[in-house]
Amino acid sequence: VCLGIFGDTHKARLVISHKVYETLAMGKPLITADTPAAREILTDGENAILCHAADPDDLVRAIMRLQENKELCKRISINGYKLFCEKCRPKVLGNKILKIAVGLTTVAPN
Repeated sequence: VCLGIFGDTHKARLVISHKVYETLAMGKPLITADTPAAREILTDGENAILCHAADPDDLVRAIMRLQENKELCKRISINGYKLFCEKCRPKVLGNKILKIAVGLTTVAPN
């Protein structure tokens, strides 16, 4: 099990840390804070376990949830890796950025 970010700061709510992407790429089960940024790509119980930020008791519950349910742990690992491959690989993100950039160059000036 790999742990993401758990801070309760403005920045922590806005970012997905590099270690989250690394965890997904390794196919390891991920536990991280339930933030607006995390919700952009992660779904609790599907490809990660999301818990309350800055709440050590909820983090313990999340860890115990995976320890007590090996099938859930395996499913999160597999789905997290699939998510990384489909949406987070550098080539996928590069193509997405390229499409955006091309779209910007075709916009007529005001």
